[in-house]
Amino acid sequence: MMKKTILTAALSLGLVAGSIMAQSPADRHEPRGGQKERGHEMKNPIDRMSEALDLTDAQQSQIKAIHLEMAKKNQPLQNKINELDARMNTLTTSDMPDSKEIKKVADQISSLKGEVFINMTMSKVKVRSLLDDEQKMKFDRMQQHKDRNKGQHKS
Repeated sequence: MMKKTILTAALSLGLVAGSIMAQSPADRHEPRGGQKERGHEMKNPIDRMSEALDLTDAQQSQIKAIHLEMAKKNQPLQNKINELDARMNTLTTSDMPDSKEIKKVADQISSLKGEVFINMTMSKVKVRSLLDDEQKMKFDRMQQHKDRNKGQHKS
């Protein structure tokens, strides 16, 4: 049971990061007048990656296509997760909670989050395959830094 809880938590973190990465710039809440990130205008993740890795125009275009493909795969999964989260809320706030149904919904959520995680991971693999050796080293360091900082954003 503890492994399932840890897996669910890890997948949730990955899901949030992937959902943000998968959104097109038009879908994101872009900074309003005056909001800045560390003294720079906030940029979408692909622009930051492009700058950090010195991507060519062709690489940028291919990476955008990979992210769009991932978003198209993950959006229906995320919608279903949101529906199941609402169902779970209903189940767990009931005066007479149904343990079997709660477990069933939890398993469905875990399975869907696993699919999202796999899609995100495969997208990273595809992106990495487009990079030269120097870019791969920088990309790997960026991913390690991002993974280390995931837990620091919790409240």
